[in-house]
Amino acid sequence: KDGFFLLGTCYLHLEKYAEAVKYLNASYGLNNSDVNTKNNLSIAYRLLGQEEGEKRGNLAQALQYLQQSLALNPNDYATVRLLGVANSFGGNQQAALPYFEKARDLAPKSADAWFELQMAYQKVGDLVKAQQALAQAQQIDPEIAQKFAQKGANPANK
Repeated sequence: KDGFFLLGTCYLHLEKYAEAVKYLNASYGLNNSDVNTKNNLSIAYRLLGQEEGEKRGNLAQALQYLQQSLALNPNDYATVRLLGVANSFGGNQQAALPYFEKARDLAPKSADAWFELQMAYQKVGDLVKAQQALAQAQQIDPEIAQKFAQKGANPANK
């Protein structure tokens, strides 16, 4: 591996996500066919996006980083879910819904994915689909509603 990859990966493990992105981008620019570099860069962008949104309250920057992560790995459940959460938190329920639907598709046995989807359906006013998603979530985990209530029903609190 090249030095940029190693530095980027070290920064990723140290939770220095901006530095990780910097070095992993440099590595990816040298060899964009390396699966490990692409995967680590996707993770670094996702974690940087999560950090921007949750710790800094910078929703626009969070969405940008999450979109960059998604471009590198379009089937990453965590990134797709966070895009749903970020759009919902920003009040863009119509944009959030497809992400929650895709998260459900990527993790169909996840009660959390179904429960977050039912919340998204409620927010856009589709109460029939919300009830169906809630029933599916409760079939997987009968205690799911109580778990989310304990978290304050905020999907970002996962």
